[in-house]
Amino acid sequence: MLPTTSQTKRRRARPFLLSFAFLTALSATLQFGEGQAAREQVPGRLPTARVQEGGGWAIIPFVGSDVGYSAPAPPPAPSAPPVSSPPAPNSPAAAGRWAPVEHWPGVAVNSVLLYTGEVLFWDAWEKPTHARIWNPLTGSFRDVTARGGLFCAAQVVLSDGRVLVVGGHDPETGQAGTPEVYIFDPATRGWSRAADMEYPRWYPSTTLLGDGRVLALSGNTTWAEWADTPEVYDPITNSWTKLAVATPDLHEDEYPLSFLLPDGRVFTLVSSTSQSRILDVAAATWHSAGLGATPVANASAAIYRPGQLLISGGGDLEHRAPASRGAATVDLTGDRQWHATGAMNDRRYMHNLVVLADGNVLAVGGSATADQEAPPATATLSTESWDPATGQWTLLAPMNDPRMYHSTALLLPDGRVLAAGGGRYNTAADFASAQIYAPPYLFRGPRPAITGGATSATYGRDFVVATPDAARIGGVALVNLGAVTHSLDMGQRYVPLSFQAFGDSLVVGGPSNANIAPAGYYMLFVIDSTGVPSVARIIHVGSEGE
Repeated sequence: MLPTTSQTKRRRARPFLLSFAFLTALSATLQFGEGQAAREQVPGRLPTARVQEGGGWAIIPFVGSDVGYSAPAPPPAPSAPPVSSPPAPNSPAAAGRWAPVEHWPGVAVNSVLLYTGEVLFWDAWEKPTHARIWNPLTGSFRDVTARGGLFCAAQVVLSDGRVLVVGGHDPETGQAGTPEVYIFDPATRGWSRAADMEYPRWYPSTTLLGDGRVLALSGNTTWAEWADTPEVYDPITNSWTKLAVATPDLHEDEYPLSFLLPDGRVFTLVSSTSQSRILDVAAATWHSAGLGATPVANASAAIYRPGQLLISGGGDLEHRAPASRGAATVDLTGDRQWHATGAMNDRRYMHNLVVLADGNVLAVGGSATADQEAPPATATLSTESWDPATGQWTLLAPMNDPRMYHSTALLLPDGRVLAAGGGRYNTAADFASAQIYAPPYLFRGPRPAITGGATSATYGRDFVVATPDAARIGGVALVNLGAVTHSLDMGQRYVPLSFQAFGDSLVVGGPSNANIAPAGYYMLFVIDSTGVPSVARIIHVGSEGE
């Protein structure tokens, strides 16, 4: 049964909303080729731009416009290879393609995708922190300096799209950790001070819970002490609550790898000791996850499906040993046992794992030795992707600049991947640059298009997605807005959704509950039967009336 009109029209209020019809009509006036951007200012209206990549197009509004966006895909170029033809080795259809390196005004130690389609990033030991917004359509930057010391802080995107930044380092006092908390609002492009935590924290983890609150876990209070009492932030009351539980076995020099489970508990990987723990916020309990030692210490990690974790690479940091090629998975909703999966082609430490629009996982950068100060000569420049269906890694096109310690990578709404940063630590080389990767799926034929439909989804309820390609759609999925630092996106998730095709529309089943997909903004992709994704439509997911 199709959803009622009331189910599909609810929209999150935002300033200066533009109708989807206006954006689609405007698309006819904007044209530009691959790797370029055109911008048109219509008198009295906000600017938009049109992007082409591998035969697909997208209308992306600038800040202040409608947060749901996409546009019809034009016919593919005559030179597009048939989908049935095997791609030539090393061709973009087989290996993807990196765009030229772009100079950036800072090292992207922390990067966050905003619901506007822009990227907030910052670096530095300095205070105030040099934060900036990067516009992927124009390549322009905007200074949004933050008053606090946000170096090695943790960040999470709240349910309303604002960015909560927790802890960090105060270079003025020399204190390792700080209790300060800041919020960045994409609508106003401004920072505000939130309530302080009870404990200073440097390198804490932050996890968005199913009820919209945020868990802050561990982090250094001094150079040799840690915050052993977790705290929970309520964005409605702007207040912190201490949990009646202690975590004395979570003394990480880096961030604990923490992820929300489908049952509402929080799984934490203690990378340096290869142990794992479960925190039950509601019951205030902390105990072993029962998995035994992880196959590799100091690995990178990604939740590639609800409750399913991939780890890869890592190594013995203390002895600066060669990095690992190993990889393993665990189903935290199933047998809760580590299972070896295919080894990576290259050794990697502190690489980023990015869940792509088609559900595969991309390994970006890293170093061949487990060394935070590794010289550029030891950088792993290759890229490779892991297929959850086969458990195998495929070697892809190499990048130009090293992306090692303090680098970030995240998925953009057009299906490409931004890789940036690296350095800002002792003798390590700084890389104030970025490079964008177009995965092979952008060169394998015409992209399906989202042309309209709901801009929000409700738990357990159907919603409509308009697409002229409904008959060839093979999958629909939600992907979080990336919030990455130190190769870790603690909110990373890829949520496949059920769907049925009806004419030029899909009736899509919303996520079952807030632990699967906590309330907030997501990229909604439709993927055709050959694995080619659409440009994402950014929608809001939540409870009825939220």
